[in-house]
Parts: sequence; C-alpha cells; structure tokens
Amino acid sequence: MKIVNKGISLAVVFMMAFLLTACASGTDNTAAEQSESIVEEGGAASEETEEVETEEAAASEKTTPVAIEDLEWSVDEGVKDGKRYVFLTVTNNSDYDLAGVQFDFIQSASASEEDMENYYSWAVKEHELDAEDEEEIRSEELSMEASTDRPLRPGETASNIHFHYYHGIMYVMNYEFYSLVEPDLAEIRYIENGKIFKEYYDFKSGKYTIDDRTEDADEWTNSELGARIPKPDVPVIKEGGRDDEDCFMFNAFGMTIDDFNAYVEECKKLGYTVDPGEFDGFYSADDAEGYNVYLFYKEDDFCLSGTVEAPDDDE
Repeated sequence: MKIVNKGISLAVVFMMAFLLTACASGTDNTAAEQSESIVEEGGAASEETEEVETEEAAASEKTTPVAIEDLEWSVDEGVKDGKRYVFLTVTNNSDYDLAGVQFDFIQSASASEEDMENYYSWAVKEHELDAEDEEEIRSEELSMEASTDRPLRPGETASNIHFHYYHGIMYVMNYEFYSLVEPDLAEIRYIENGKIFKEYYDFKSGKYTIDDRTEDADEWTNSELGARIPKPDVPVIKEGGRDDEDCFMFNAFGMTIDDFNAYVEECKKLGYTVDPGEFDGFYSADDAEGYNVYLFYKEDDFCLSGTVEAPDDDE
C-alpha cells in the first residue's frame, strides 16, 4: 500500500506540475493578448485625442465669430427704376444675426491708364463735372463702396445694394468700371446678447480686427413719447438724433414695406388719424391730443424712420 500510495503521489505531483505549466503558459498568453489589446486601445484613444486636439486647434484659429467665408457675396449689373446700376448681393451664412455690412474697394493695380481715362471722360460727362471737380477725382485713386444697414438673419439675403464712387458721392452705373477696382476691406456688424459688434476683414492681409466699442441693438426710448406709439418688432432700433420730452426720433431696421403698412395701421388704431398725410411709404397724422407721428420707409435698408412729437404748448 505504501508503494501504491507513493506511485499515486508521484503521479499527482507530475499531474500538478503539468497543470501548473499549462496554466502559466495560458496566463502568459492572456497577458500578452491583454497587452496587445491595451496597446491597440491606447492607439485608438490616442487617435481620438489627436482628433479632439485638432478640432480645438481649428476652433482656436477662428478668432472672429463671423468669417468672411460666412458671407456669400457677388456683384452684378441690374436695372432699377429704368436705369442700370452695379449692385451687391450678400447672403448671411453665419450663425449670427447681422446688423449690416459694408464692402470697400480700391483701384486695382491692373487698371491701365487707358482704362482710367475712359472712366474720367465718362464721369465728367455723366455727372457734368466742372474742371475743379475733375481735378479732384483725378487726384485720388478710384474707390467704391457698397453698404447696407439691413439686418440679416442666418440664411437671409440682401440684394440690390447700390455701389457708390468715393464714399457715397455718385452711384456706380457701369459694370465696366467695377473691373477697375478690387476688394479692400469688409465691415461686418453682428448681434450678440443685445449688442452690435463691429469687425473688419482685410482682404490684403487676410486678418480680422474686432472693434472694442459696441452699440445697443435696441435704443428704444423710455420716455412718455415712446409709450404713445407701438414699439416696432425688429432686430435693430437706433435712436434717430433726438430723444427728449418734446420729440423722439428713431430708425427701425428690418421692416418690409408690408411691415411698414401694418405699423401705420397700428398707429391709426391708437388715434393718429387727424389731418393725415399718406402715400406709398409715408404716413403722418395727429391724434386728438395734438401728438404727431411722422413715418417714412427707406426701401434700401428695410428701415422705418419715425418721429413722434408732443403738442406745441403755444398752440
């Protein structure tokens, strides 16, 4: 029995040694597989981290809320009131409401002397310029601008924006002369948290500059006069030059002509029907107490220009 037990013991020892060796081998393989898995997962995590860092870097590179690429703009010739003009069209593809835009253009380096002489000859004849005026336009480089104060919500388009020579002196009516200039600066006004921010894009350097100053998008008066007429439901209201106990003047941007007509009807319901004067895009009348409203529609900027005045105490 002792010999048998010894044999069994030896068999058991050999069996346990085999099992331990097998287990050790299995453990090593599992560890290796886990190690490879960790390496693979680490690589995937590393790639995800790199993607996040790339996205963050791209976001940090966008130093301005509205990029020039967010504005889809074009220039073309069109007809208005039977006359040809050069017009700007711009679409707001940003995530912000815009309070207006302006594009400045300067004389192109590729404009030849012959091209410029054709322009000067046309300008003198078209605008009946005298010798002094002609000398003035010849003394400075040709420049143009196109601007609008029309608010643009995301996805909205403003069209038929007039081009002007020399900061608003004359309309640009010949597309041929537009080819003599190139874009210089863009001014973009965007609205955020009730404030209007102004930024500039330099086409030459490709850089942005944001103005430190801001404006209130809503400058509706708190005076008694403001309570006597409806407050327009528009993105931008600017005080129009006077706000006191006798007179309040305002400009409400973002109105269509239909909106303007609806606003006139609201004023009529408040009693502004005495001695009325009315035609397309204009209304003026008193109420029974002698208060007066004067309302005018500016088509180019989708703007209601309004005034409410208190009665004259002398009357």
